[in-house]
Amino acid sequence: MLTDSFGVGKKTVYRDICSLKQAGVLRVSFDKTAGTDHRGAFVPVSLDREPIGLAEGEPGRKFLEKIRRLCIFMAELYDADEGANPVALYRSLFPERTERTRQRDFKELAAIGYWLHYGAPTDDEPKYWTIEVPDAFALNTLSKEWW
Repeated sequence: MLTDSFGVGKKTVYRDICSLKQAGVLRVSFDKTAGTDHRGAFVPVSLDREPIGLAEGEPGRKFLEKIRRLCIFMAELYDADEGANPVALYRSLFPERTERTRQRDFKELAAIGYWLHYGAPTDDEPKYWTIEVPDAFALNTLSKEWW
């Protein structure tokens, strides 16, 4: 269960799934017969991005935009070639975003385990980008095809 995997309650899981759905990056339904213990599970409906849903006020809209931006960027980082420049990738995906927003987004990613580093192991080697994407948590409720 997601509650066990992330150490949070059901209400938090429902709220987070609702936020991801509103941000247009997740389409799921609840299947009462799915899951490892057949108690029900959220299953993906589609991987296509949807438009951002309605939000209450400006802060709510900005929050959904941030969630969407981070999810899109995380998916692109996962597929990035070795040595890819994450700053250039971010700028190509979100050209309208400021440098300050990019730095804040990178800080958010670092807080959840992403490691984006420019440098070399030793002084006499050329510098390059290292991108480490954290291992996925044990989301047993999602099928392998979804990943």
